[in-house]
Amino acid sequence: MEKASNTNSKASFATHFVRKTIIISMLLWAVHTTLLAQLPERLIPLNVTALEAVDVTKLPKSDNPWDHWDKPDTTIRFTACKGDTSVIGYVLEDNIGIPFLLHFVHSDSAKSYHPTLGDVQRAEVIFAEVLNLRTDSANQVPRVFLAPYFYQYIRQYIFYLNKQNDTCVYINLTESESAKEHYVDRHFLQVCDGGDYYWRAKINLTQRQLLDYSINGPTVHVSRGRNSEPEGLVKAVRKKYEKYKLTSFNYREYPKAVERQLPAKHDSSGVTRVTIYSKGLRKYYRVFFGDGVVLIYRSNGEIVSADNLDGLSKEDLSLFPGADTLVNAIERDMSSRGRDFRKNGIIYMIDKIKNCYVIATVCETTNPIYTIKVWYTFDRKGRIIGVVRRWWPH
Repeated sequence: MEKASNTNSKASFATHFVRKTIIISMLLWAVHTTLLAQLPERLIPLNVTALEAVDVTKLPKSDNPWDHWDKPDTTIRFTACKGDTSVIGYVLEDNIGIPFLLHFVHSDSAKSYHPTLGDVQRAEVIFAEVLNLRTDSANQVPRVFLAPYFYQYIRQYIFYLNKQNDTCVYINLTESESAKEHYVDRHFLQVCDGGDYYWRAKINLTQRQLLDYSINGPTVHVSRGRNSEPEGLVKAVRKKYEKYKLTSFNYREYPKAVERQLPAKHDSSGVTRVTIYSKGLRKYYRVFFGDGVVLIYRSNGEIVSADNLDGLSKEDLSLFPGADTLVNAIERDMSSRGRDFRKNGIIYMIDKIKNCYVIATVCETTNPIYTIKVWYTFDRKGRIIGVVRRWWPH
């Protein structure tokens, strides 16, 4: 009887273990599915079904007698690009002898190109493709790269040939309601404000390459990309001193313990300002130097942060134990993505938080739109445990 009881007990335990494993697996799958569901959907190219010349003499006019936007610009030919349910944009071409539009593609060697329906469709396919690639590789991207915002813009296309005879297109994008107000069916729209209701992109269709983009400010909204790497402690660094009282001085105001730790190189350039973050007995001293370097110390002289928008030197980084190992890890990560960080990268911030390091970097390229900002979080053993990748500029 005792043996049978033990057998039943083992069977019961095995059954319980299997059930528990299945439940845990289902929960993990649910979390995984939820995380995937939170990622942005991939862009689908707009479908261009027909091209139709716009007869500017038959365009409706505004009822407002003071509205001059409704008067067509006769130096430009407009061709409506029809989609499945509505007009998605307009091809703009200079009238003969008046090369006005090519000025906006910022290429002295550009030549006019008359597009077909296939060219416009190819532009939309490659436009979605290049934005999807950027969203795939970054944690944060401009929201105009994502649905539903991407679909809410009326396009103005200027096609041209570059010096290598590649087919290229400049795309002027205007939010649909604004497009109605500014009559983009009869004017090339130029705005220098208005937020991301307006933006521009330039694409080499032959090379399937994004050449340039520009989003109106002053605020550019950023949304999550499809790179699902853990983000680490970047947000914690940004919020580090939010609960502290802030006091600033235009002269040296810090303990002897801090003064003894100031690097001679930067101290010789002169302390221009000191900011104190205080909460109870805890204080942090942010010391600004004339050469652009900013160092943060605890009251006991321990350095916890350094930054310089022009890049921190090896001497700056050596203030943090083991920093050379972290820099090597950054170089390997960048190299795995086809970038030479040693040649083209800078570290502009390092911050010690929760016994970890957060390091902010910029890696440039010959084309500024492929410059990327990356924040790395390292654990106490020097392993990368979080990465935030963000395309720059926005």
